[in-house]
Amino acid sequence: MKALRWFIGIFIVLVIAVLFVWNYIPNIISSKLSSEAKVPVKIETLNLSLNKIGLKGLMIGVPKGSLLSKSLSVNSLDILSPIKNYFHDHIVIDEIHLDNIYLGLEFEKKGSPKGNWSTIMGNLSEGKKETPEKSEKKEGKQKSVLIKKLVLTNIDIELVYKDSGSIRKLRPIKRIELYNVSSTGGLPTSQIMDIIMQQMLRNVFSKEGMQHLLQDVLNPSNKVEQVFDNLKGLFSKDETLLDEEAEQESSAV
Repeated sequence: MKALRWFIGIFIVLVIAVLFVWNYIPNIISSKLSSEAKVPVKIETLNLSLNKIGLKGLMIGVPKGSLLSKSLSVNSLDILSPIKNYFHDHIVIDEIHLDNIYLGLEFEKKGSPKGNWSTIMGNLSEGKKETPEKSEKKEGKQKSVLIKKLVLTNIDIELVYKDSGSIRKLRPIKRIELYNVSSTGGLPTSQIMDIIMQQMLRNVFSKEGMQHLLQDVLNPSNKVEQVFDNLKGLFSKDETLLDEEAEQESSAV
């Protein structure tokens, strides 16, 4: 009888310990991403099953001195892939779906490439270089992530130039669907975030005809060249600006 009570007591303690640790996992992931992006990152809840990781209430903040209150918020983010895939050097994710997204775009001034996302993407890029896993150092291996399908739905966008201070709402985007996007080097959580942000920025600027806002990104000065390593490849050099009518329409939004 005493042995049974002892066993039940140990089991209850273990369950409480597991629940306690599980409740802190969102904070652990948020803290890691925040240290690499160098802006506040928050995840409200995390749900895990054998074939799915679900996040609720993802928020990425802004660099100090920004006018916007946040750079990104996502109501729900679902990563669909067997858990066993994350233990491989080459991680394959079947699908990632982000829904109800807010994207904040802030630039120092019109025509300047400097802003909240140039800072965040530059920090993430540096984080990938500075924090390789120990096994990668020892064996010369790099972890890679391939996302077979990336879906972003219901994107609301705000744009502001810091010198004017006027925040404009751009046209919402209902859906973006991409296939076979990948990244190499760094921790898987950072790579996944890096892929999502690169692809979102690329497609938002393309769909909204805002290439003219990033014309300096295509040919960055030496001073900001390293910061834009991630962004340079996202835009084709032969992309043209909107015609006058489309540009006026964008300005009127």
